[in-house]
Amino acid sequence: MTFKSDIEEIIASIHKVYQDDELAFLALTSKIELPLRDKIAFQLHKKYQDKYLVCREWRPRVNNSRNRIDIAIIDKTDSKVLCLIECKAKSVVRYEERSTGHLANDLIKIRNLTNDDSVELYYIYFNNVLNSEKHFEDIYCNSVKYISDLNNSISKKNLLNNSKSIWEKHLSRLDLNAEKSKQIIINAGTYFGYVVFIETYIYGPVNRHEIKNLTYQSIL
Repeated sequence: MTFKSDIEEIIASIHKVYQDDELAFLALTSKIELPLRDKIAFQLHKKYQDKYLVCREWRPRVNNSRNRIDIAIIDKTDSKVLCLIECKAKSVVRYEERSTGHLANDLIKIRNLTNDDSVELYYIYFNNVLNSEKHFEDIYCNSVKYISDLNNSISKKNLLNNSKSIWEKHLSRLDLNAEKSKQIIINAGTYFGYVVFIETYIYGPVNRHEIKNLTYQSIL
């Protein structure tokens, strides 16, 4: 089976499991990766609990790997690993080549956690988008994380959907198939009048053979 449609459906409707404006608050006052990862994992658990184990911060026991994966889906009958999901988040979309390096290294980490080409591998990337032309005032530096990055993004008019070409550029640099990528926009609500969206890019499913040519990138 493929988990793709279920993962996409869960993310597309994830705002419904939060209170009004809760996601906007979490996105701007902390890194959104963990709150979203944990909700996604629980929704997968509810859907699959009769057949599969959904594991958080999982690592394989067989090769003494110290690396962990955000979410693993494992068959309850034979402990076979079926799916590995890594989540990452940034306050805003990044242009820099080092961001391409981060993507490559994360995909290599996922690849090295299994020797089985049948395992579905996914990389899920979140970034905040503010549908606003108004900068945050200084008072918000007490609560909003990465406020300078967000204000710079507002200055550059990085509004909704502008980051898609940047994401696809990262994929192209690594010779990755953009058709394996799915964009989903989450309406996170508002924070003190700022309308917040979370752009999500799901890359996958791929298997380890499909990304075998990726090499570790030096990140300065």
